[in-house]
Amino acid sequence: KKIIAREFLIFVSTLIFVIVVGFSLKSLSEYSNSKVEQLEISKFRISVTMTDLYGLVKEGEFNSKQDFVNYVEKNSIKDCYSKIMDGAFSSLSEFEKFVPEYAKESETEVSIKVLLIEKEIQGIENSFYYNINNDFLFIIALMFFSITFLLRYIYYAIKWSLKTLKEND
Repeated sequence: KKIIAREFLIFVSTLIFVIVVGFSLKSLSEYSNSKVEQLEISKFRISVTMTDLYGLVKEGEFNSKQDFVNYVEKNSIKDCYSKIMDGAFSSLSEFEKFVPEYAKESETEVSIKVLLIEKEIQGIENSFYYNINNDFLFIIALMFFSITFLLRYIYYAIKWSLKTLKEND
């Protein structure tokens, strides 16, 4: 009865450990996936340039792209919204979310920011916990159970061998 109780306690403790590790890894994976999505959205918003905005301007409002750039630099986002084609955005607040102040930055500043975001995304994607699936969690659980039971039987074999050697001396 003692042996069965000990085996059961080892099994339960290993099971609890595997559940905690699996839940932690899965949570970390979901967090990293959502972080990459947020960074992709930020990268898109930062990379909005004057060319992108100029493509949405009503025809006949400006003679050239440079006139539009000068207008944006001197006026508020609300004034710029009035020059955008009808239907491009549903409201001023959507336009403000889509076109942050980054649109006024130079191409070099924007490309540096985009490069930094891409480097951060690459770091997250290269981490071991980025895309943990259920198969991987099953393999980890199987490894923990195998190692736990294998080590236990090696321990019992060594203990028995030492006991046998002592009795024979």
